[in-house]
Amino acid sequence: MSTTPHTMTNIDVKEIRQHLARQKESLKEQYYLNPNPHSLLKRWTEVVDKVLKQIWQAYHFTGEMSLVAVGGYGRAELFPFSDIDLLLLIENNLNQEDSEKIESLISLFWDIGLEVGHSVRTIKECLMVAQLDITIATTLIDSRLVCGQIKHIIQLQNSLFTTLDLKQFIADKIKEQQDRHHKYNDTAFNLEPHIKESPGGIRDLHSIIWLSWGAGYGNTWQDLIKAGILFEPEIKKIKTLIKYLANLRIRLHYLTKRREDRLLFDYQNPLAEELGFKDKDNRRASELMMQQYYQIAKSVLIINTIIIEICINHQHHYH
Repeated sequence: MSTTPHTMTNIDVKEIRQHLARQKESLKEQYYLNPNPHSLLKRWTEVVDKVLKQIWQAYHFTGEMSLVAVGGYGRAELFPFSDIDLLLLIENNLNQEDSEKIESLISLFWDIGLEVGHSVRTIKECLMVAQLDITIATTLIDSRLVCGQIKHIIQLQNSLFTTLDLKQFIADKIKEQQDRHHKYNDTAFNLEPHIKESPGGIRDLHSIIWLSWGAGYGNTWQDLIKAGILFEPEIKKIKTLIKYLANLRIRLHYLTKRREDRLLFDYQNPLAEELGFKDKDNRRASELMMQQYYQIAKSVLIINTIIIEICINHQHHYH
């Protein structure tokens, strides 16, 4: 019989849920006073990290298990209403007691108000699935230890790089991007763009880093500088693009009070007003905001195209 979170731990679900709600609201107020997207995403990630660590410790898991953040949460880019993607990394197959504890743990995460996506795998299973599913391989690139053994995350990341067919990884990521662009009519100029997935959106910036990793250059913007692929002025420009798109996505989440990444017509006017746009020369504020968005998206596409070409032509062969 499965054990409930309330009988397995002394965690006060209501208190933690209220704590998270207070922290979320406080960060929102601070953001509107001083809009700094990097700070907001980092601090919300830290809030969630702290709560997960507290709960993890209350369950007294053995050293054979680690809690790993993956995807956007792994990158410490947790947007206000984004899912929290977790990997429970285990050394061996679970016994009945550990299985029940994990079931209880995940249930508790939902009870305290966190929308969690999770998987439970050994490193060997992670590598097997990563070779079959490009999306899972990509989320593992962005993995980060929350609780447990640092050796687990080091082994996972090192093994991922040496196990994957990196030439195929790059080809698959490029194909994945092409398919995604096709879905949005291969243009950055959609009337209601998806600011994460549309051409020139946030995902195209992520793709640069993933392709850089696959080509052996590293998985940070600084790594691209060290590799001589990009230079400081270009990185400065990219960070401006990241900041713009992150600000827009954060405000869209707050405006809709959910994980909404589409710039629908209904949202364009209130967002334009928030961002200080005014009607001018017979053009609505929302049109002026969208014109600026299209310029940003076009810049992202140009940089993305250049880096893809470099990664195709200059792959590093480590194995």
